[in-house]
Amino acid sequence: MTDNVIPLFGQKATDPVVINEAYFESWTNEQLAYRAWYGCDLAEEVLFDDESCDDSRGDARFEVLMAQYALRVLVRRLTGMAATDIREQAAMSFLARVAADLEEPQ
Repeated sequence: MTDNVIPLFGQKATDPVVINEAYFESWTNEQLAYRAWYGCDLAEEVLFDDESCDDSRGDARFEVLMAQYALRVLVRRLTGMAATDIREQAAMSFLARVAADLEEPQ
């Protein structure tokens, strides 16, 4: 590892930090909500600024990814279901309503 790795939460500087859903598990709901808002807010500032540079857009993509991980953990805590399962159920419910509307005589 290089000397520029910042130790996080008491880890040795040589230990890699993997950013994924498990990384956010120890965070409180309030911290997760704020992290998601912060990431989306920063991304919005960069992505809708016509003068932003490629480096800034790369940072924005990273912030969106961090926000997504934080939201996945928060949604799972609040609903007891994975966010992808909720999305699939919502899509199936929508398709069922569309199919029912198509079957009804006009």
